[in-house]
Amino acid sequence: MNSREQKQREKILNGAQEMFMTRGFTNTSTAQLAKHIGMSKTTLYKHFPTKEALLEDALSYTLDDIEKQLSQMLEDSKPPILDKIHNFMQVIVTHVQQLKLDSISDIKHHAPHIYSMVTNRQDQIIDKYALKLFNDAVEHGVFRKDLDQQIAIDMIIQSVKVLGSPEYLQHSPHTFESIFQHVFKLVIEGNLNKEIKE
Repeated sequence: MNSREQKQREKILNGAQEMFMTRGFTNTSTAQLAKHIGMSKTTLYKHFPTKEALLEDALSYTLDDIEKQLSQMLEDSKPPILDKIHNFMQVIVTHVQQLKLDSISDIKHHAPHIYSMVTNRQDQIIDKYALKLFNDAVEHGVFRKDLDQQIAIDMIIQSVKVLGSPEYLQHSPHTFESIFQHVFKLVIEGNLNKEIKE
């Protein structure tokens, strides 16, 4: 793939992610998407043979970007560990702010295999990067040594999975973003060493 094709592909993925998250998967036609990004349907189909393939790649592209941001953040040795944890949360929150309940429900209903792929990948990303951060926090004396950090991460993942599900959110006054922030705050504050709390 040459650089022109790569730029076209990225433009399609960014436009698709934006439209699928704001209008929904079933409410976005390939014709609307082609018009939105300013290219022909022929060019669109050259890169993506089906709308489902485009959805899967657009969501994977977004998750790749999140993972890249988190990796760069972890490699930066300058910020204190609590700042890094706050920055981690901000990266995730910035991502989830783009998610609309109707769009998530739409994908879950009409493309369940893609919904499952995305939620599994989100869990893997949180597990991989948060566990590293939490273990670093233990080594720096910020988090308690008597708590298993894998359990703390699993609590975040499972709580967000249940409380952030479309079924729960439909009957909750909270957004996915606020639920994630509440859960993360509860786990972090319960994990802090007594000296840090004071």
